[in-house]
Amino acid sequence: MLNNNLRRTLNTLIKEDMIAPSIVDTENLDILYTDFINIFCTQYKHGAYRVVFTPTCTEDIVIKISVSDDTNKNVIEMENYRFLCNHYPTIAEYYAPCIDISSNGKVLIQKRMDTLYKRGMLSKNMPKKVPAAFCLDDCHSKNFGFIGDQLVCCDYSFPKTVAYANLGLVPFKVFKKALSNTLSWKEIVRILNKQTPILDEDQPKDKV
Repeated sequence: MLNNNLRRTLNTLIKEDMIAPSIVDTENLDILYTDFINIFCTQYKHGAYRVVFTPTCTEDIVIKISVSDDTNKNVIEMENYRFLCNHYPTIAEYYAPCIDISSNGKVLIQKRMDTLYKRGMLSKNMPKKVPAAFCLDDCHSKNFGFIGDQLVCCDYSFPKTVAYANLGLVPFKVFKKALSNTLSWKEIVRILNKQTPILDEDQPKDKV
């Protein structure tokens, strides 16, 4: 049977006229999707809002497809990247570049990173400082990795990515503790407030 997340992705592409409905019917839907994955993708992962593919033709990019009708994370991520490049270029270096996005925002192409699992948190390539937003937005290891020797975040489709950009950089050890859940929200905020006292110590209810 076809994975439900893959089925949602295909239906999204059909709905947005990126795949002609005439070539898809109930009988060949599973076959079409299975062939698509086997031929064009080496792997995929999925979340609540997007399915992410790694194409076989190149290992340098990932393809993110939005499958949510309510929130288009692709559009937010592209807008965040453009904003950081224009206003905080030093901070932007720490985010996996968004290369292109479809006119309807459903498909986003982003540079692919090697995950921290491959490099390990004790790598000598770890920077001395990282963006403060790393400690505050969806801080778990799957969202971080390397492009070359540059530590980057690959999932930054949150309004807070831009909102916290002006906090600048913080010591890597703060990020490492946040990543391992050894710091509470209030402890992180107190550390960050020492350099820019603008955050509320009460954890926001909408924190992702």
